[in-house]
Amino acid sequence: MIKGLRHLAIIVSEEKSVAFYKVLGFEETFRTMREYDEVVMMDGHGMTLMLFVDPKHPERADNPENLGLRNLAFKVDQLESSMEEVREAMKEAGFEIEYSPICTNWLGCRYVFFRDPDGQPIGLHE
Repeated sequence: MIKGLRHLAIIVSEEKSVAFYKVLGFEETFRTMREYDEVVMMDGHGMTLMLFVDPKHPERADNPENLGLRNLAFKVDQLESSMEEVREAMKEAGFEIEYSPICTNWLGCRYVFFRDPDGQPIGLHE
């Protein structure tokens, strides 16, 4: 039966997304080139991301969203300090991110969103 989550797969348009996810604490563990894309496996925070680098894929639909994965949400201890840490690390790496307003969900958890270079929403949840 199911034992846990194996990986999350994300199609990205270019190599800079690999650098973006490295800033978020993921380390590249495997890479292979296929005839139509490049697959990069990255581990971090107890999970694996598989990035499929393919500049020929259509852009992410935003309004309305496509069916499927809506966002990645990372658990943090303190929202504001984590937001600042991520912003500074991204700036050092050459990425400018913009946060959504801080919200509270129906369970009382505070969260905020920003986007990766291809528009994939990423949440920080307290």
